[in-house]
Amino acid sequence: MEALADSIVDFYAQVRPVLTSVSALQTYSWTLLLALLLVVGRNVQTLIRSLSTFTKEEFDKKYGGRPPEKRGSWERRANNLKEFKKEHTRHILGQASALLVLGVFLPGIALGIVALNEHWFLSGTITLAVANTPTPSRSIQVLDLVGFVMDQALRGALSDLFEVFGIATSNISNNIENLVFSVFVLGYRMICGAVMLTALYTIIPLVRGRRATQRLIAEAKDKAGLAPA
Repeated sequence: MEALADSIVDFYAQVRPVLTSVSALQTYSWTLLLALLLVVGRNVQTLIRSLSTFTKEEFDKKYGGRPPEKRGSWERRANNLKEFKKEHTRHILGQASALLVLGVFLPGIALGIVALNEHWFLSGTITLAVANTPTPSRSIQVLDLVGFVMDQALRGALSDLFEVFGIATSNISNNIENLVFSVFVLGYRMICGAVMLTALYTIIPLVRGRRATQRLIAEAKDKAGLAPA
């Protein structure tokens, strides 16, 4: 047993410099960052799939039972439909908000972390440029860096609007000579564009769902002899 313990100690002493080297720690950092982005991407996919429109079957599944026959039953059905319409609206808006946070906010933080710590993630390179002049991120204020990330998010979300009209919310840009970071910025813009399109798409199930439930509410109120709201 002592020989085995000594062997383990000797092995650890040999591999420890490799496991704790700067290159190894940088690899761990990139792995953790990419793992976070993969988790975010997975959650974004889940949110997109959950953005379903209202269906009568969905309502019947929650408020099951035979079709109403009496006036009081129709009135209860109208009230249930009103509540269901509110729940459906809250669900869609909540999922859209979560989509914006996961698809724009968190990847934006990752982009800012890489830029702010360029000496660690992309050692020996410069990630940002001020007025098209490569500038070390350590000389850039944090608020200006936040402005850069917001600028990239808007450029991705609003497509070519910024370029066509010459709009800019920050004089900081990615250093085009840094290929790795530039690809990262391009990926972030594409994500923001996809999230924006998906967020706009949520308007469709929201409007359709509200119209569908409103028609059913009007029908139930008519059966119950109530004035339409």
